Amino acid sequence: MKQLILLRHAKSGWADGGRDFDRPLSARGERDAPEMAARLAARGFRPQLIVASGARRALTTAQKMAAVFDYPLADIDIVDALYEAGEQTWIAQIRALPVRCTAVLMVGHNPVITAVANRLCPLARIGHMPTCAMLWLQYPPGVGAWPDVLQSVPAHWDFDCPKRPPTVS
Repeated sequence: MKQLILLRHAKSGWADGGRDFDRPLSARGERDAPEMAARLAARGFRPQLIVASGARRALTTAQKMAAVFDYPLADIDIVDALYEAGEQTWIAQIRALPVRCTAVLMVGHNPVITAVANRLCPLARIGHMPTCAMLWLQYPPGVGAWPDVLQSVPAHWDFDCPKRPPTVS
């Protein structure tokens, strides 16, 4: 079964005079990222691959989550093209995911992360993904390759964000 988590980076701060690409996480973002990873871990999710935009706030979010999963930080796939990317770039990245990986976490930015989430799961009807929000998509066993995900309806999906109380199902 293929599982894909689309995650918007955690809350960031604004550095005076710095580039948008270099914005760090805020104190809230530093807390939220491991909390959301812990929620996923409590529900049995373990990523085989973590893909993140190279922007500091997205990469730091991915690193904080990786630490909760005991995922090697050096194995995070940093894709600079996901920063300021359009929907087609994200779709191409999903299509190119290794077939051997069945559980993937992708960390990026709005507005494209919301657009991709709605494209892959129209039933979710997400108006806006707040910081550190995630959409967890689980596809039926017959979906064997990542390009198939793009033509499939998730068997199960779940939306979560830090402002919601944690649930374990």
